[in-house]
Amino acid sequence: MKLSGPGLEVCPSPAEKWVRAVNHHGGFGTWAFMVCKEPNRLGEMLDAFKVDMAA
Repeated sequence: MKLSGPGLEVCPSPAEKWVRAVNHHGGFGTWAFMVCKEPNRLGEMLDAFKVDMAA
């Protein structure tokens, strides 16, 4: 999941590289990560992420 908006544009981070490597291995399920800069919205973001992953 890539988020965009002011201050959220980043080059591939170590976390993105890690997720890509773990997913390429294939032995640990499907991994992903996201950045949450508003902790009070974390539940909402995770719910949206689950919907995206199920599609």
